[in-house]
Amino acid sequence: MSCLTPTRLISKPSKASLEKRFGFPIPVVARAQTELQRLVDCDPFDGALEDEDTKLYVTFLGDPVAKTLPMPCEVAGDFSVVHLSDAEIFMTAHRLPSGRFGAGMDQVHQFFGKQHLWTSRNWNTVLKALK
Repeated sequence: MSCLTPTRLISKPSKASLEKRFGFPIPVVARAQTELQRLVDCDPFDGALEDEDTKLYVTFLGDPVAKTLPMPCEVAGDFSVVHLSDAEIFMTAHRLPSGRFGAGMDQVHQFFGKQHLWTSRNWNTVLKALK
């Protein structure tokens, strides 16, 4: 899906402004509403919808390193990475017997660890941010 690239990451001056305002560095992973709309319009989940046993997640990275994640990346019956852009990872997660969704997604987050700034959100949160 070429419409998912490139992602415009928050500028260094914006980060510097936050640090100046608050007096300490503040790690930020942010996307403009236009970027979020572009992601939604590209339908990275290929029409998949959430239900009581399946959730959709996106991990936003602070650097364009998503494609360094070894693929395929999934645990059957747990989670699956369904698409990568430069700085986003789109995953489906399934309800486990414990009731938790996609516990294996932790391996994606561990791959990027503390070397890269990241945050994950439920896809519904992205959709609500556009309203």
